[in-house]
Amino acid sequence: MHECKDIAVSLGLIPAAGVVTLFPECVRRRRAPGIVFRDIEGSITTVTCGFLRRSGDRDPPVERFLKMWRILKNEGE
Repeated sequence: MHECKDIAVSLGLIPAAGVVTLFPECVRRRRAPGIVFRDIEGSITTVTCGFLRRSGDRDPPVERFLKMWRILKNEGE
């Protein structure tokens, strides 16, 4: 058993080590050579994500990130 907190590293290790792992559905959008995604039959679990920022913070990088997040979120619905 291996644990990794970085999805990109995990995606690289899967074909190299010949392992099976669980990812949230959003990871399926990534291009990952040597990896096949399969659905799990049975009950579906929902994971909720949230973001915090300082009140009134309109920093351009934060705004770009939130815009990108909203686009990706809407594509999955």
